[in-house]
Amino acid sequence: MVRGAKVPIYDEFAQMARCWDFEKTPSNLKQIFPESKKLMIELGSGTCYFSRGFAETHPDWNILATDLKRDRLWRGAKTANKQKLENIAFLNINVFDLPTLMPEKSVDELWLTFPDPYPKIRQAKHRMNQPRFIEVYAKLLKIDGSFNLKTDDRNFFVDTVEVLENLSWEFEIISTDTHLDYQDGEVLIETRYEQEFIAAGIPINYLRARPVIK
Repeated sequence: MVRGAKVPIYDEFAQMARCWDFEKTPSNLKQIFPESKKLMIELGSGTCYFSRGFAETHPDWNILATDLKRDRLWRGAKTANKQKLENIAFLNINVFDLPTLMPEKSVDELWLTFPDPYPKIRQAKHRMNQPRFIEVYAKLLKIDGSFNLKTDDRNFFVDTVEVLENLSWEFEIISTDTHLDYQDGEVLIETRYEQEFIAAGIPINYLRARPVIK
């Protein structure tokens, strides 16, 4: 049941430019981005700190911020509108529904930034590094496309590396201290959580990998 306080937010989100909720999901990617450009999708983007940063530094790309929480996307969309970012769209959708929206091998980059690690064993199925999620990522990515993960949680990071290795993915980058290893580039676009972790002296883990074409 939708809480009454959030109904106005949901209604406003559905009416905002470049925003789609799960009840009115477009039938194909062209409805979201009529102009063909490189495509980056952020999975579980929250309030879209990373997506907005990427859109600002990559004006020649299309950026799709996705999340199950419309109120989070609403906040990101409002800020993006204030920034006048026109190459970013916001989609309230489940990861497993993304392949119904776009052709296979159509995404240049996928980013997963600071996902909930769901540390309890009974929560394992919700972790976005499990094989059922990775299979979706492999289906979406172009042959030369990449999956990117940033997380402060070392256990989640190590587990992701193991899952990808078992599925025969190739690694381009594996870093256990991103801000020590890199001085520029999109990998250093900071989310709100990342800023808090850095201030607390917690290192940020990062990996970049791609599925092996069999």
